[in-house]
Amino acid sequence: MGSRGDTYVSTNRVIGMLQVRVPMTVLCGHINSPQRVVTTFCEMCVLWAQSFFAELVRCFPQLPMHPADLLRSVSLAKTLLLNLICKKRSTELLRHSSYVPLSHALAAVCITRCCYEVGVRYMPRLFRLARSSGNTKKLRSTALFSAILHRKVEEVERKVLPSDTPDLGIAIKEAMSRTWIDDI
Repeated sequence: MGSRGDTYVSTNRVIGMLQVRVPMTVLCGHINSPQRVVTTFCEMCVLWAQSFFAELVRCFPQLPMHPADLLRSVSLAKTLLLNLICKKRSTELLRHSSYVPLSHALAAVCITRCCYEVGVRYMPRLFRLARSSGNTKKLRSTALFSAILHRKVEEVERKVLPSDTPDLGIAIKEAMSRTWIDDI
């Protein structure tokens, strides 16, 4: 492919794998604490984000690198992950008299924050690729994408996070330590 579609295909492939590989029990509120469920969901988000940024690095020379295209892929993943957790798994658990102790809003924050945390680790590589290509438009687009991700995290966390939520910082650190593939 080598175009905008690569990040979409990669996103769909990873989300499809997560749908098949994540059992209901890991998200069950009767079996697991809310902190454990948040950590498990963050692990899923980190896996997706790693795959997304690795694909971005792999296809960087061919990508038009417009921030709107990249944000569309992030938005697609966010929608698919929210559907997986907040609709599909939640409905299945309700049928078994259980629940997912993860609100839609908290799940959205987890996705955005994990994408940002993984992106921070990949950004130096993306900036090196942009500089070495000599394309100032790609360099500006990479900087803009990074800034937009940072702003989205702040915006979502400020708007959404109530005080009684599990500690996201701990959950994300734990998720990254368990799932991080050091291929950068």
